[in-house]
Amino acid sequence: GIHNSIDEAVNGTWNVTLILEKSVLVGGKIYWDLNSDEMPNTGEGVEGVNITIIGDNSVNTTLVTDENGVWDLFVPIRGNYTVNASKAGFNDVTYDTGNGYYRVNDTHESHDIIITAGLVAVGGNVTDKIGDVSRLENATVTLYPVSGYVRDSVEVTSLSVNGSVLTWSQQIQPGDWIVVVQDARENTDGSAIAIDLLEASVQEGATIDMEMSLGGRLIISTEWTSWDGVISDVSEVSDSTVDVEIDLGDGRKWIMPFDENGQLDMTLPDGEVDLDSEFIATQHNMQLEMEYTAGLHVDVMQATTLSDILEYNRRIDSSLEVDITSVTIGSEEVSGDLDNITAVESGYEYEEIELTISLNYSGTEISDTFVVTGEVGVAQDADLWKVEFKNGSEWVNQIDMVLGIGDNDTESMNLNDEVVVRITLPSKNDTRTYDDGHAVNVRFSADGGETEQSLRVHVPQQYNITISDYDERIGVADGGENLVTLEVTNGGNGDDTVLMSAILDSDCVEAGWTVTPETSSITIAAENERSQSFTVHATTNSTESKCEINFTVDSESDYEIQTVT
Repeated sequence: GIHNSIDEAVNGTWNVTLILEKSVLVGGKIYWDLNSDEMPNTGEGVEGVNITIIGDNSVNTTLVTDENGVWDLFVPIRGNYTVNASKAGFNDVTYDTGNGYYRVNDTHESHDIIITAGLVAVGGNVTDKIGDVSRLENATVTLYPVSGYVRDSVEVTSLSVNGSVLTWSQQIQPGDWIVVVQDARENTDGSAIAIDLLEASVQEGATIDMEMSLGGRLIISTEWTSWDGVISDVSEVSDSTVDVEIDLGDGRKWIMPFDENGQLDMTLPDGEVDLDSEFIATQHNMQLEMEYTAGLHVDVMQATTLSDILEYNRRIDSSLEVDITSVTIGSEEVSGDLDNITAVESGYEYEEIELTISLNYSGTEISDTFVVTGEVGVAQDADLWKVEFKNGSEWVNQIDMVLGIGDNDTESMNLNDEVVVRITLPSKNDTRTYDDGHAVNVRFSADGGETEQSLRVHVPQQYNITISDYDERIGVADGGENLVTLEVTNGGNGDDTVLMSAILDSDCVEAGWTVTPETSSITIAAENERSQSFTVHATTNSTESKCEINFTVDSESDYEIQTVT
């Protein structure tokens, strides 16, 4: 209740009961899982899905998903909500995050859900370019999902030849399909073929008109070399069936499996064809997954048989895990964060920094050579730093380290090692300091890639400010003003933000004299100088004929203060 009168107060106090209703944002993504990975990927969100949210409270709302299939709504916490999703051409779905409801607790909730499109009718008419009806009779029509869609191919069963036209129809899932029409003389020099893209929309489906023409035969053999040098075709890959992506251009891209002999034998239209394939083979006694890829570009010609080999290359994998296991500065071992350390002063120099980096090989090469180098990131004094590596009893600028899985025996395997690094800083007079420190990068470069270990070395800041180039005496006309300019030099090793102050003696202040600005803050880079001007104004008919002004420059440090009068 709300009290409007002081008479309702008890001992000057109102007792008020307030009810707080807390809401949280709930939502999700409605997606059509085209690649069957049960994850909402780019382009899979369904726009315009009607979402109905009914709660066991007062919530009863309907909204639609955006262009990415996303919906959201603020609802009261700790409630059970029935959330239904529907769109013409798709099956209705209902969220269930527990006991048949979209359950909302005390925090924001977001859940995705798959929606499935119903079957649609597709079909088409096929004619023959030279009017050979015999090429239409007993022809086959096969629908392949466009590359990127995970679906089974469909053999069309409803076909008929009426005069010089082959007519076909089929019920399929909506989406993009490749229609392949081939005459009965399959995979011969004289076989006719028609291949085109069919875009079947939700609800409406699609129809397509095609024309068969004389194609060319393409025979592709395969070849890959195992980790230990054995040459095979892809029928010897035990992990899974190996597929090849066929791309004729104009969106005509689909996946075909190799046969039991590791070959592809098919008829294609006259023109350019791109073939791409990849597979993973588990090899070595360590059961390592090794990736193979292949690509081929060919020109298919009518009434011609073209034979070629798709040769797979094993992708070199030089994966390496690195970690700093110890850091010593001078004779003291560092504890805590080993990726962020602070240099230690020693007279006019800094103590040397020594670190140990552990290496754990997770690649797939029998013997992998890593070239180890080091450098300091972009900095004004970077060229004066030294990064060296211990090689026996010597320190060198570069070192080679050999790791690898070896043959099928533990003696030739070398999966772990370590490298000792020494960092030598410039002298204190030559260093620079930065808020983020200096990035020291150690790189491990091999044929299969590069791994980097970085650490930050923070250099203590040295402060040194001086004031110069000022006039100890200046003249100011009665009622007039004049400038006083001071030059401030930063002789330290880092940017220094200084506060400059101008203080008139009290007699002059009482007499009406002024100096502006009273304070000024400027940042001066290392080994640089900045000037600052102050305006002194003398009051008319001043009772004071001479005034002293103390100019003070106060550094970021607690002790570096300079004053001139």
